[in-house]
Amino acid sequence: MRDTRRLRFQGSGGTLVGILERPVESVRFVALLTHCFTCTKDLKSIVRLSRELVRHGIAAFRYDLTGLGESDGDFSRSTFADDVADLHAALAYLADEVEPVRLLIGHSLGGAASLAAAATRSGRRGAERLAGVATLAAPSETPHLADILVRLDPNLASAPRGNVSIGGQKFEIDRVKLEGLRGYDLPGTIEGLDLPTLLFHSLTDETVGVRHVEQLRNRLGANCSTMILPDADHLFVRDPRDVPFLADTISLWAARQGIG
Repeated sequence: MRDTRRLRFQGSGGTLVGILERPVESVRFVALLTHCFTCTKDLKSIVRLSRELVRHGIAAFRYDLTGLGESDGDFSRSTFADDVADLHAALAYLADEVEPVRLLIGHSLGGAASLAAAATRSGRRGAERLAGVATLAAPSETPHLADILVRLDPNLASAPRGNVSIGGQKFEIDRVKLEGLRGYDLPGTIEGLDLPTLLFHSLTDETVGVRHVEQLRNRLGANCSTMILPDADHLFVRDPRDVPFLADTISLWAARQGIG
């Protein structure tokens, strides 16, 4: 049994919308889930992961980043730094209205944002009790995504705006978004991150290659653990066993780290 609430809070580009799912009985801790680049809180694997976490006694809050899903704002101009700001806003809101978040979980670019938010948590309201980060297919840097967008629409190399098709959907991309991806120093930001991290990745991920998890592991050092799912796809939807495995492993790892 789970209790579900739709919540609204202020982010970098206006009102953001999220869904909190929690066990009806006792809650071990709260986890904050951040979705991928053009995904939403309603991505099948994110919804399933949220509900699997509830089965383990973990409350899960998933939300739409600026300009995506039900959230306000202009996705075409929102930057990776805005994503990190949205994540910090969610942390502050949950601390005030629910309870402080203990674990960040991020998928793909949302995983990178989770690492960046954890590394810049000092002095941030709502981040005082963060105790770990888990990422799913996260990149080790952000400029490569700008390069991918330019390949999808070569006009972006010179034009102020362009259009790309991702997952069958069209998205408008502004140059400010590209420059935000090119200019963000994720490796430098997460250098010295002092929280335990758990990195999931697939050897066959064609969207974010396995080199990224290797580079993250080298950057994060002794506090970092990795879990390789050999045949998983980037969205963790191809094999129905993947999401329960992610939730089971996160639950066990969190307990081992004393989270909750």
